[in-house]
Amino acid sequence: MKMNFEQKFDKYKGISGIYKITNIKTGKIYIGSSVDLRRRFYAHLKSLRRNAHDNKYLQNAWNKYGEDSFSFDVIEIVEDKEKLLEVEQKWIDQTLCYKRDKGYNISPTAGNTLGLKHTKKQRLKNSLAKRGS
Repeated sequence: MKMNFEQKFDKYKGISGIYKITNIKTGKIYIGSSVDLRRRFYAHLKSLRRNAHDNKYLQNAWNKYGEDSFSFDVIEIVEDKEKLLEVEQKWIDQTLCYKRDKGYNISPTAGNTLGLKHTKKQRLKNSLAKRGS
């Protein structure tokens, strides 16, 4: 049974916080933060469905296991937007989601994609995928 992701996230419009994307089959997770959880959720879902997500680990798992193998959850509401990255870092540190055996985060630092190197092929693919948005 396909979960209605969209309906689940509509209530988070304009709400800031920390979210988790979980691969139900492997237990691996992705931790992120946003000032608008609903908007961020839709951005993830759109790029994953179009095979154009910036995070190659998450995209590869999505392609391999399928949409029905993932859950999207809000794990903490953060009212003070200035503290978003600090709270996200707490969750990253707790879950170790940047380690390949635990999760899909690319960097161990919240809000940082330092070290992420896109190949020319990846840059072209991302560029083409974003032209229609």
